[in-house]
Amino acid sequence: NMQDVQLINRVRQALMNNRNIDARAIRVTSDNGTVTLIGLVRNDAAKEEAENTAKNVDGVSGIDNKLTTQPNTNSNQSYRY
Repeated sequence: NMQDVQLINRVRQALMNNRNIDARAIRVTSDNGTVTLIGLVRNDAAKEEAENTAKNVDGVSGIDNKLTTQPNTNSNQSYRY
C-alpha cells in the first residue's frame, strides 16, 4: 500500500544518511509498518546500527532484521611467498 511505499522511502533515506552504514547493500521492504532489512553489512555493529536507524523512522512499528555480516577475511587469509 501507499503508506508502506512512503515508509520504505523514509527508511532508505535514513540509512543513506547514516555514514556508518553502506545502504547500497541493504534492501528495505515493509508490510503494514513492519520493516524488513535484507542484505550484507560489514559487521555486527553495522547490522545493529541499521536496525536502530530504521527503528527511529516515524511510522515503523517493527523491524525484521535479516541482514547478514560479511565473513572476516582478514583473520584467515593465507599468504604465499
